[in-house]
Amino acid sequence: IKIIKKEKEMESDKVSIRTINSKELNEQPWMFLNKTEQGIFQKTENMDRLGKISKIFVGLQTSADPVYIVSGKENGKNLEIKSNRLDKKFIVEKELFKPILTGKDAKKWVSVWSEKWILFPYVIGNDNVSIISEKVMSRKFPKTWDYLLKHKKILDKRENGTLRNKKNWHTYVYEKNHTLFHKRKILIGVLSKQSNFSSDEFGKYYFVGGGTAGVYGISLYDEIGRAHV
Repeated sequence: IKIIKKEKEMESDKVSIRTINSKELNEQPWMFLNKTEQGIFQKTENMDRLGKISKIFVGLQTSADPVYIVSGKENGKNLEIKSNRLDKKFIVEKELFKPILTGKDAKKWVSVWSEKWILFPYVIGNDNVSIISEKVMSRKFPKTWDYLLKHKKILDKRENGTLRNKKNWHTYVYEKNHTLFHKRKILIGVLSKQSNFSSDEFGKYYFVGGGTAGVYGISLYDEIGRAHV
């Protein structure tokens, strides 16, 4: 108590004392900062917000990750994978599988890929993505189509049977941001205790969303945005 009465400003491991101008206690969020922190905050206040120079987007939501996300070994144009649900090995066409990151893979500066792949049964255009039809899947990607057929009963149960007995039942239930994953972006885990941003300069990685193990992507609008970051 004596210390508090005597000191106007003080910082220690247990006590923090500072003087706040009553004019600062308005309808805006209150920021109880020391002088050093105030200087940093005031500088950042004059900068553009990330939401102004970029689109922040969530990862893929398959509603059946154990089916769509697999560990695989490359073998020419194919992948050797093992089903997480059927405890069986499959050979599938690599073309429809993308390197996938989870929250634990999103490290500072450089993401560390854990050699997992996600089945992405879509055709990627310049500004659009469309599901590959059942007919084309069975003709052009017969191995991957066989893998999906073997898991159809599991996929039919997604989201209370939303896609059961419907055309293109092999699609994701939630189709969001599919045009952004193959482009240049910045990555960060959903939960991070510190700055863990990394760059995916060539749009190599896809990532999952939701929960505590997902990843967020940051797609910059233009070169001005890139300069800010």
